[in-house]
Amino acid sequence: MQLNCRSCGKQISAEDINLDTVLAKCRSCHAVFDFSAQVKMETVPEAKSKRDRGEIPMPRQFVVDERGGRLSITRKWGRGPAIFFLIFSVFWNSVVSVFVVGFLSGSMKTEEGSGPPWFMGVFLIPFVLVGIGTGWAALALLLNRTTIRVESRRLKVTNAPIPWPGNRDLDTASLDQLYCEEYVAYTQNDVPQYRLAVHAICKDGAKLKLVRGMEDAGQALYLEQLLEKHLGIVD
Repeated sequence: MQLNCRSCGKQISAEDINLDTVLAKCRSCHAVFDFSAQVKMETVPEAKSKRDRGEIPMPRQFVVDERGGRLSITRKWGRGPAIFFLIFSVFWNSVVSVFVVGFLSGSMKTEEGSGPPWFMGVFLIPFVLVGIGTGWAALALLLNRTTIRVESRRLKVTNAPIPWPGNRDLDTASLDQLYCEEYVAYTQNDVPQYRLAVHAICKDGAKLKLVRGMEDAGQALYLEQLLEKHLGIVD
């Protein structure tokens, strides 16, 4: 039995194929997909030839409102890395601010006493940017929510209140399929930390990230299932 990834077309190794769930994982693009359509029915046990994962329970991070033909899903962000970013940001900015204040106040003077050297200001710029970036990430992880709304044939994804990349506004008629993908979000002590994302395949073949950063498969599969059900997309 030879399988190819439904997302990138690469061949799937045997150890990444699960006959019990009829699911396979691609090591190249990290997509997880149902492979029952690619194999002969006698290859897969009859009871599993058509995957039925049943109703996935709503994760505690989600709040769902579905009424009047409208769907609103709010997902709380994971707070795990927030403490690290917050502590690092406070420490980093405390140290950098000493040099910035010294530079702006003119206490860092050249030997001639004509004021702080210009190259000191240029040298401080990347350190200031790192401090702003980590502080911004800490606030986003602590305060942000991702909201997915489906109404009036539009699917909108918004990350707020701290501005963050990943907002979407799509025509629901352009969507063909939804699928989940695992990816490396960051490394901790040289150990990769994985997260999951829900992607959309448009009818023109384009692939778009809808929502990312989910800590476990239950969140991603629930979101995929709920959107498919509401939009009438066959899993």
